[in-house]
Formats: sequence, C-alpha cells, structure tokens
Amino acid sequence: MLRNSIINFTLKLGLSFSLFYAGLAALIVPDHVLSFWPTFLSSNLNESFLVFLSGIVCFGLIGWIFSKKIQFTSAVTTGILIALVGLFNLTNVPFIVDLAPLFFISLALSLRYYPRVRVVAQTKVTSLATVTVHDDLDEASPHTISD
Repeated sequence: MLRNSIINFTLKLGLSFSLFYAGLAALIVPDHVLSFWPTFLSSNLNESFLVFLSGIVCFGLIGWIFSKKIQFTSAVTTGILIALVGLFNLTNVPFIVDLAPLFFISLALSLRYYPRVRVVAQTKVTSLATVTVHDDLDEASPHTISD
C-alpha cells in the first residue's frame, strides 16, 4: 500500500512539475506560450485572455491532481488536454517528443485511479451476511452487508 502511494505521488509530482513550468512560462514568456495555441483561436481571441487561460488551467490542474477529489477524472482531463495540445502541434516534432511522456504519465494515473467495482455473491463457504464490500471509488469505505 505504501509502495502504491509513493508511485502515485511520484507520478503526480512529475506531471505537476511540467504543468508548473508551463504555467510559469505563461506568466514570464507569453509570446512563446501563444505560439502553441491553434491559429484559429489565437487570431480570433484576445492574446492576454489566452495567456491568462493557459496559466490558470495549468495551476488549476496541479491543484486538482493533488486535491484527492475525483482523481480519475482529473487524470483523464489532464491526459485529454495534453493530447489536444499535441494534436494542434503535430508539425512541431521536438515539442511532441517532450509532450509524449506527460501524456503517458497522465494515462498511468488514470489507469491507477480507474474506479473498480467488485461483485459480491453468496457462496457455500461464506454467507452473504459476513461478506465485506469494498468499492474502490474516491470516497469509498468498507461496508458490511447484512440481511
């Protein structure tokens, strides 16, 4: 159990470090961050809005990943956003090479936090009154089923 917690924390830390760097880049070098937005958005929307959105989304994702609230959804959302950034920048091969590990880290986190539901049935060995149910959801707690 401790090993899984350390693995989860390490994955979160690696992903959040990159997100922190991207959020900081939005504040320090906004022109560089704007170059990664699709041209149809950067030409139609205000540049300061896009830079602000880039920073807020990065810092918001860091907070959401470490908040332990709906962890599966936060990992999936991060993975989807990273995949979208990669799709809009397919011609920038060095950027895709840098982005791929982040996508796989978020994919690993989403697989780690995938909600599992176990089916409990009565057998000849154990009666249904003594079976303990474990729902592996975010706010899960063990419940004992009784007749």
